[in-house]
Amino acid sequence: MQELLNKGHNVTFQENLAMRYATPRQQKYLFARANYITQSLIRQYENFDLIFGSKVENAPLAYMLSKKLKVPFILDLDDLEKISAADIHGYGTSFLIQRAKKVFVASNELCKLYKKIRSDVIYLPNTTNLEYFNPEKYPDVERSTEPTFFWVSDSLDWFTGCKLIFTSLKKLKRGRVIIIGGGPKTYFKELSKKLGIERQVIVKDWIPDNELPKLYMSCDIGLLPFSDNLWTRCKCPSRLFEFMAMELPYLCTVGEPAYMARKLNCGLIAKPEIDDFTEKMRYAINNLDELKNGAKRGRKYLIEKQNFNTISEKLEKELCNTVIHR
Repeated sequence: MQELLNKGHNVTFQENLAMRYATPRQQKYLFARANYITQSLIRQYENFDLIFGSKVENAPLAYMLSKKLKVPFILDLDDLEKISAADIHGYGTSFLIQRAKKVFVASNELCKLYKKIRSDVIYLPNTTNLEYFNPEKYPDVERSTEPTFFWVSDSLDWFTGCKLIFTSLKKLKRGRVIIIGGGPKTYFKELSKKLGIERQVIVKDWIPDNELPKLYMSCDIGLLPFSDNLWTRCKCPSRLFEFMAMELPYLCTVGEPAYMARKLNCGLIAKPEIDDFTEKMRYAINNLDELKNGAKRGRKYLIEKQNFNTISEKLEKELCNTVIHR
């Protein structure tokens, strides 16, 4: 959207104010969101050509605003989600996906899934800031002699990653992992001590944004260990493109990371099972030079085909085409 602004288009952003009062997992979020939608519909708007709904939870408001302003609405979906927890069977979500003028999706698996609802879904994957995440800017970062893995744990699917990584490190008896993110840090520290691998597990607290590329440079392999279910297979984590931009090879299980690893051979794919994950970690430790050469293809691909400019050009073309054929 910033690129479209730079090209001279008039883009107006509207924040989801409900997020200021509650998180989507809190019961009161539903009431905050209902109030936010009501207030949004009452507002007076300038003349727009279309409504762009980012994330599926904003689809109801995008649909109602499109009716009020008599302009088409478009949806941009980056995860397998529903319009709300109340939409248990997904009928409301499917209805709005069908009613949108166009639907963009961020992952290959999400594209396949939603093409069962409508055939004209547009695959528009994510990327990252290739200037900011540029390995050439950080040549003097200190590195460990021990093979170092990097894992960003999340608050929803951390258990699978913890089980795979910690058990593998205990079996391998070499290598170490640096952990950041939203997982239970105290639990990670206690478990690593219990397993006798506390020397191999470094749990870091909050990392400033400007320190993140340097942290990547100090590591050898990124880890993206998700469990195997429909939600994770449709995920397109931003961390994937940061790894690719930093020429950091990665070990993954499912989702867009696995798709890109197959496509570019810039990473390893393991089953979300301990034995296979351990073997892939062992292979990574023993073949670092080979994997790092392969990881260069990841950054090269982003520079040539999947950067902010190429994505915004495709987005601009599709949006302008929508406006012309209203």
